[in-house]
Amino acid sequence: MKGYELGRIFGFLMANRVLRSASGAGQRLKTDEAEIAQFWEIQASEEERLFFDAFLGSQGFKLVRYDSFEMEGIPKDQYVYLLVRDGRGDLSPWADSDQAVEAVRCKLEKSLEPKDSARVWLALIWFSMLHLQYPRIARGFSEVSEYQRAVFDKDQLAEAVREALEKQRSIQDAQPSVIREILLSTDKPQIPNRVNRFLAHMESIGHLQKTEAGIYQQTLLAAAEIAMGLEDGLGLLAEADDEADEIPTPFGQTERAFELAEESEIGQEPEF
Repeated sequence: MKGYELGRIFGFLMANRVLRSASGAGQRLKTDEAEIAQFWEIQASEEERLFFDAFLGSQGFKLVRYDSFEMEGIPKDQYVYLLVRDGRGDLSPWADSDQAVEAVRCKLEKSLEPKDSARVWLALIWFSMLHLQYPRIARGFSEVSEYQRAVFDKDQLAEAVREALEKQRSIQDAQPSVIREILLSTDKPQIPNRVNRFLAHMESIGHLQKTEAGIYQQTLLAAAEIAMGLEDGLGLLAEADDEADEIPTPFGQTERAFELAEESEIGQEPEF
């Protein structure tokens, strides 16, 4: 078994999450990326593949392959491997949401807001982004191949968050909750600042790609992980709202996520 080559593949995937045989328009391959991809595609034995799958699975990962015949956006006759988080396995280093929480955490007066409050803001912004990437374009969460249509600008995301808050403020008889208290109790929620830092974080972990100034597109990696997440708990958050089977709202999904976490139905530290 070629331990050195497997180590190179694992190291590259852990650092980049994506392994490509060729770069797309306007992109560049990482150092040794094509060589590593070619080894895994052509030279790796069945024994090595089975071993590597089991090794990744024990750490909460799954290796997924797409090529140009099944997925638009991949150069002709080329292929891509994605290191996708598998929520059914043990938690991986990528499941630590602390960096995402810190990205949206703001300073209130002279001190940072509590981390628990920042987690709620993170969930609302993340669900607002999903709303732009899925329901807004009439796309199902399992439709991975539609990732190139999931384009939005930062102002749209900030406005989606703002609308979610204003809609809740207009509801006179809403049931009180910790989530409502956190999100609606401040006159200066610093939405643009939170959104900008959230987008920078999502870009840094390969879930968003900036196509031009202020414009973002979902990546194939993010789409694949969302689709897999439907089987691992996200489906509980994609169900219709109780009233009139409406599409879930970002605010409603945020409340639901923390309710499920308290009931241990989904992880206490959801992945963003």
